[in-house]
Amino acid sequence: MGTPGGTGFTSTLNGPQGCLAFDLEGLDSRATNGIPPAPSVNSAQSAAEAVEHYWGALLRDVQFVDYPTNPPVALAVADMINLSFVRSSSNQEVPFPVTRQNLFRGQLAAGDGNVQGPYVSQFLLQPNVFRCATLTQQYQRFLSLSEGGADYMTSLSEYMSMQDGNVPKRQLASDSSFRFTRMGRDLAAYTHVDVLHQAYFVAFLVLAAIGAPLNPGNPYIGS
Repeated sequence: MGTPGGTGFTSTLNGPQGCLAFDLEGLDSRATNGIPPAPSVNSAQSAAEAVEHYWGALLRDVQFVDYPTNPPVALAVADMINLSFVRSSSNQEVPFPVTRQNLFRGQLAAGDGNVQGPYVSQFLLQPNVFRCATLTQQYQRFLSLSEGGADYMTSLSEYMSMQDGNVPKRQLASDSSFRFTRMGRDLAAYTHVDVLHQAYFVAFLVLAAIGAPLNPGNPYIGS
């Protein structure tokens, strides 16, 4: 793809032989069957996921507190709730019925914690302490379009350039001030650079600070 063997952006990426690599630690990859195959490209599930992603892109600059009154959010809800996969018994991932309060929220089981409470978890808002450092939970976010930010791959030429492995010709524009998470674009900025376990570790710090009890099922609770 792109520039194999050259000096372009994709020259440093693993090639198609990467899938043939074999890890000597743990179970063989072919010895596990816990992950179901991805849905077919022409399935109702793939279509529903694509529609959800497109609406998420269109609404990335709408603040979560404005979801109850924002007209485009109402259009997204009306569109999502009528998708055949979302309405089917096969749907276990999209809350149904889709509302302004659960739009874009996934779930592992109907009504689980992912759809409870405000859009932004308190684990992403509550200040806490990591040893001698204070974590304010204010982050550097990407600028919205109205603030001089940019969206990418919204033209065919730029999309094809990215598909060919070329480097974007523009740079991400970041807010000079650190702010609390308020919208989809802010969450994108967070996941763009977060350490793999960061969100879970910070959640632990918040729980430890308020003295939350340990899980009684923890086998090491008395150790």
